[in-house]
Amino acid sequence: RKELGDMRDKLRNGIEKLDESKDQVEVLSKELEVKKVEVSKSQTECEQLLVVIVQDRRVVDEQAKVVGADAEKISKEEAVISAQAKEAQKDLDEALPALEKAEEALNSLNKKDISEI
Repeated sequence: RKELGDMRDKLRNGIEKLDESKDQVEVLSKELEVKKVEVSKSQTECEQLLVVIVQDRRVVDEQAKVVGADAEKISKEEAVISAQAKEAQKDLDEALPALEKAEEALNSLNKKDISEI
């Protein structure tokens, strides 16, 4: 009898443990369902954000191409303008001595020279 009672107690304990485990599994299953919804929502948000990022990246790439082309154009124009500036400076350097001689000649004129003209 005692043996039978011990077995009965073990069986009751086992059934109680199974019931507790079943309750815990139900609670965890509910939590899992909530987490699945949250993960699904987050995944959708991430996918939408990724679409925006890809679109923005395309815009940035296009703008970078335009800026690169503009920079190249500006660089070429800068080279042309620099060459023109050097040429103009050379012409000015050549013309300045003649201007200075003309000014000296003008300053050396007196009233008599002007009346002869």
